[in-house]
Amino acid sequence: MATKGNKTSFPGSIYKPAANNRLYIKFKGKRIATGLKADKEGYKIAQQLLQRLYFEYYGMDDIRKTVYIQNAIKEFMEYIKKSRASKTYYNYQATFSQIVQDKNFVLNKPNIIEALNQFDVKKRLLPSSYNLRLSSFNTFLSYCENKNYIEKIDTSYFKRKKMQKKPTSSFTLKECYLLIQHYTSTNTKNHELAHLIYIMVETGARLVDALTLEWKDVDIENKYVTWKNKITKYPEKRPISTRAANMFKFLKAKNKSKPFNLSYNRVPSYWKSLKLSMKNLGIDPTNKSFHKFRVTFRMRLKAKGMPEEDIKYLMRHSDASLIYESYTDWAVIENRMREFLDK
Repeated sequence: MATKGNKTSFPGSIYKPAANNRLYIKFKGKRIATGLKADKEGYKIAQQLLQRLYFEYYGMDDIRKTVYIQNAIKEFMEYIKKSRASKTYYNYQATFSQIVQDKNFVLNKPNIIEALNQFDVKKRLLPSSYNLRLSSFNTFLSYCENKNYIEKIDTSYFKRKKMQKKPTSSFTLKECYLLIQHYTSTNTKNHELAHLIYIMVETGARLVDALTLEWKDVDIENKYVTWKNKITKYPEKRPISTRAANMFKFLKAKNKSKPFNLSYNRVPSYWKSLKLSMKNLGIDPTNKSFHKFRVTFRMRLKAKGMPEEDIKYLMRHSDASLIYESYTDWAVIENRMREFLDK
């Protein structure tokens, strides 16, 4: 049973359900969660919220309109859909589904802090996933602040989690061959994954690069591919090998719309397939992923003696130190050193 509603100077009531210590507003038949504690300060803010509701209902002016979070999310997602890549859109969808459990509350500081508290306690995510969700939600809050839906909310209390750096690993050429052979020997649908792996190893493309590539960006005759910078989206034209050009030529005869008939939205299923294939082929899956084919590309060029500046250019990195930190399989380098030491 709810406690008796607090007296207000506007139609409607403010009350606290027996089940918790939070205040709710009842106005024109609607029950609204405020997220406010049932104390003196909470009742004061709830009065202000009820006042806003009254002003809006009767078309009167007020400083800031009362906005429900589900409406703010809907508006924000429409904005994202028009201005960002589909990958970003689905990332925000995942963010809201994990942080905003109750989509019917008023968009205000207490409700936001409560939602973030619940997310911090209940969601056991990897540090990388946690940080991505928190960063995305902060972008949403900035959007709402610019729209004058909410005041500025300091979320620094919910600190980014430190990520433990994993040792970089790569696929051997034999492992790449086994995977390509495996996918070409199974059903036709998996042939696309074989072609994808081949192009990633030959060009050093990121997974998103390859899956979003269009034919207008591929110059087979002159052996060039124009990739998009992952940050600025500016074009970055780079040479490719004859082997890569021949594979693109094969794919063009087969796939008319774009090089790969694979969707970036289905990456989790491709990753699941890759893990299962590695297990079946006896390939050690430790620290392995699609991104490691890019590391394999770098290690192949290193083994052939290509200068680091050229490798940096082909991999489209502005900082050479990143190649050493994130794209060097030191186990392979150290084994090569031992061979020289033992001679």
